[in-house]
Amino acid sequence: MTQNPKQISFVITAHNEAPFIEACLLSLAGQQGFDEKSAQIVLVDDRSTDLTAEAAKGLGLPNLELVSIKNRPDADLTARQAALDKGFLLAEGDWVFVTDADANARPSWADSTLALAGRKNAQAVAGPVAFKPANKSLAARFWAAFFSVDSLFYIFWCKALCFMGRPSGFVFGNLAFCRKALLKAGGPGVWSFSLTEDLVFARMLFSAKIKVAYRLFPGVSVTGCPSLAACMERGMRIGAGGGFSWLFALLTGWMALLAFLGAGALFGPAWLVWLFCLRYLAGVFLVFALCLVARRPTLVWLAPFYEPLITLMGVAVLVKSAGKKSIHWAGIDYQRR
Repeated sequence: MTQNPKQISFVITAHNEAPFIEACLLSLAGQQGFDEKSAQIVLVDDRSTDLTAEAAKGLGLPNLELVSIKNRPDADLTARQAALDKGFLLAEGDWVFVTDADANARPSWADSTLALAGRKNAQAVAGPVAFKPANKSLAARFWAAFFSVDSLFYIFWCKALCFMGRPSGFVFGNLAFCRKALLKAGGPGVWSFSLTEDLVFARMLFSAKIKVAYRLFPGVSVTGCPSLAACMERGMRIGAGGGFSWLFALLTGWMALLAFLGAGALFGPAWLVWLFCLRYLAGVFLVFALCLVARRPTLVWLAPFYEPLITLMGVAVLVKSAGKKSIHWAGIDYQRR
């Protein structure tokens, strides 16, 4: 039992994040309603070869706990899974918040998350992230907006699947769970290898019947992909998680319906044209509504383009990854499983 129990802990893993880590840590240290006596910040420096650790130490935050990992883990986990495990073990808070090293959290993120958990009687709260442009180029601004919509879309279907009583998912950029939930799920170190670490962690919590509340408002922003090539690399890693999931089946089925009806509208009878139009307009309305509910009206212009473009990107990722035996992620080549 710690002598100074914390109400919340923030866990961040970082691999060569020196340009971003100061802003991330300051945004966590500035959370409304919490100070160094009630909030702990755990930063796991995962094999960084830059000045990530030095930048973090230079802030002089009294509630920062910094731990460094020097070598790739021997366990059958990804490097980030091992780093998260170390962070979870060091976290002292009743609630653990997970975000990315390039994230900026709104001042109300932690407070509003706990308030939602209380209203919903939930043991975990998951939400989307907003993407900020990696640079000032038009391409970077477009992809930041596009993947902000993608994050909303993903969390919506996660919420729908959870409502149907099936194992769902979430993103580590915007997640909080109570310590008791983690212990009920088996504690750190019990998850299986996956390059989609957040999805396999979600399965672990759902298997333990942990109640998850979903929110559509993104309380955290992270850095987006600077180019289409970077987006494709991200897609290949996410698609290499392996194994069946209800979430993958639901998303694939919804998008495949658009593609199949589109093909049918080109080569089939007239009634298929009407079905395709109805399916397409349903997707446009869904994205439009999600942007408004999430209080992101500046993104509604993407509603007509999001589903066709993400479908084409999904097909391109499948083609590009066919026959590829390994995935490069955070300085390590992982064999596809």
